[in-house]
Amino acid sequence: MEENIDENKINLSQHCVGPADDTPGSAAGTADAGRVRFRPICRADYPILADLINSTWGFDKMHDDPVVLRHFGLRYLYTCLIKHTFDLVAEIDGKAAGIIIEADYGADHTSLKYLALYYYHTAYLTLRRAFSAFYDVNERYDRIMREMDDFCKEKGDTELALFILDERCRGLGIGDRLYHEFEKHCRENGIEDFYVHTDTACSYLFYEYQGMKLLHSRKTDICYAGSENVTMLLYGKKLQE
Repeated sequence: MEENIDENKINLSQHCVGPADDTPGSAAGTADAGRVRFRPICRADYPILADLINSTWGFDKMHDDPVVLRHFGLRYLYTCLIKHTFDLVAEIDGKAAGIIIEADYGADHTSLKYLALYYYHTAYLTLRRAFSAFYDVNERYDRIMREMDDFCKEKGDTELALFILDERCRGLGIGDRLYHEFEKHCRENGIEDFYVHTDTACSYLFYEYQGMKLLHSRKTDICYAGSENVTMLLYGKKLQE
């Protein structure tokens, strides 16, 4: 296994499918888009993206132990990578600032590496009884997503599983570039349609701007990232349209 799982020693000063907001009118970020390069994910990105996941969705407000947060963020990231078939990182000054991940749940492929890492971080959180701060929201959110998937027969097997961008880099066209590279990959590989789960705590209008269709929505009593009673949304897009 490539990953060094002694991640407690990683420097913690590093900074639904979430708010990768490059819609027209969004505020410009503080980063310089000219310094961006796009590349596949690498091992050094894992802790940075874990911290970005926690800060974007407000998980860092739900627990004050940085080690627990690191394990939770990594567990979330590895969940998205278990069935992934495409990923692209936006890097600024040698550091990951965003990522987009595609997962194909109809394919036979499963990454044993990421599956093992997912179970490692799940075991860590469970054994230390540190998962309770996240479990209720996470479990209810996942259950509603599964119900929406069962209800909506229009969607296929390909999911935009994770799309996240550092808020300091938004409004520079970086999120738009990540999205269009993802869609280009889908077209080049014969993928006819894809879907994404998001909610009203995220920049969901980005997907409408990209021509995605709202397939289903569900009002909930879930509160996170400073938003109360979020409405969960399922968008899809047929690429031949």
